[in-house]
Amino acid sequence: MQIIFNIIISYLIGSISGSMVLGYLKGVDIRKMGSGNAGGTNAFRTVGALFALGVIFIDILKGVIAVLLISKLN
Repeated sequence: MQIIFNIIISYLIGSISGSMVLGYLKGVDIRKMGSGNAGGTNAFRTVGALFALGVIFIDILKGVIAVLLISKLN
């Protein structure tokens, strides 16, 4: 049962879009800019390098949380 819980929590954390979170905080909808993709490349091209670094940081942090923290839950 714990494995199923860990999978669900990891999936939910992974489904958070860093560009959507930062876009909400900055007041922009990244999906309506550039290519329409909510990824780091579109964020870099349309909003700038600092915004894209924030998106990449959030994406890396999601992976770290899933691998290092959620896998330790018992």
